[in-house]
Amino acid sequence: MIRDVKILVYDGDCGLCERTAAFARRRAPAVVVRDHRTHGLDTIEAVILVDGGREFTGAAAVSRLLRSFEARRWRLVGSVIGLPVVRVLAAGAYWVVARNRRRISRVLGMRACGLPQTSADL
Repeated sequence: MIRDVKILVYDGDCGLCERTAAFARRRAPAVVVRDHRTHGLDTIEAVILVDGGREFTGAAAVSRLLRSFEARRWRLVGSVIGLPVVRVLAAGAYWVVARNRRRISRVLGMRACGLPQTSADL
């Protein structure tokens, strides 16, 4: 049934996002992984996980995705991220990484994001 399929949508213009998507593909083969353009989006602000007909973004998407991984340790990490207090911290950490993904990609030697540049990125 189509509602049982999990779909991860990531920023295909971002080296860090591409690397993370590849990590997810290897560890959650039952999850369909697509870049944002393949999914029909022009831009994307945060990772999206479509699960059971519901859409999750950011840290909530990461938590649900990790719970789909084959390895038990990753499923445990996903469950911990989903706990009420941790969820707030994870959302903050996700926001910091998402806002700085261009710099992070560049520092790690990955293709920098195709996001519009701001004066802070120069």
